[in-house]
Amino acid sequence: MDNFDMQNKEDLEDEKLKYLYKEANDYVKKKVEILNLIVDEYYNLNLKEEEIKRISYQMNHNLEEIKDNILNIFDKLFENINNKQMNENKNTIKYINLSFLKTRLLENKAVFLIEAFDNKFFLDNIKNNVELELNFLYEDYFDNNFEDELLQKHGFYINKNDLKNIKIDISIKYIVVVANIIGFLIDDIVKLESFELINKENDMKFLIGEYRAKSFLIYNHKI
Repeated sequence: MDNFDMQNKEDLEDEKLKYLYKEANDYVKKKVEILNLIVDEYYNLNLKEEEIKRISYQMNHNLEEIKDNILNIFDKLFENINNKQMNENKNTIKYINLSFLKTRLLENKAVFLIEAFDNKFFLDNIKNNVELELNFLYEDYFDNNFEDELLQKHGFYINKNDLKNIKIDISIKYIVVVANIIGFLIDDIVKLESFELINKENDMKFLIGEYRAKSFLIYNHKI
């Protein structure tokens, strides 16, 4: 093969690579554009007015049931702590941390893990936790009626995992709602007999956030 043929072959290969790169780049751009449109239309990043109305309705009409459920879960946690402390298997409590388990949404469950830690926080190796389900907050996420339509319409660019990832990523907007609910009930929580019995720091903190990520303060309980 002479030099001319070699050059032609190299030029063709370069053109082919450029074409493939452009096709891949255009595909990614289009996919991102479609996903952004889906987020805006179907999975709003902020609480929509109808979501706020629905949650308010649930809270107003089922307050006692919701309250009893949350208090019972905290009571169970504090009883477990007290039992371990009586057996010298748990240090003085410094943090009560609520963590949203995003991946449980894929099971159509909205679960917060409530953990008790000493001053080592996540490094506390004595496990003490309970799970709190608040499915009523996430009803909109469990409504998948529109997803088949989206997959049919945009199936070349998106798949079920894309929609799952969107739901997981933006589900954290409800953490603020849960923080407000716990803040609203905090007086009842700290008046539980089981809470009074546990050994705790003078400035024990109630925190909330994503699982094993940054948490923010709900309440600072000072003795």
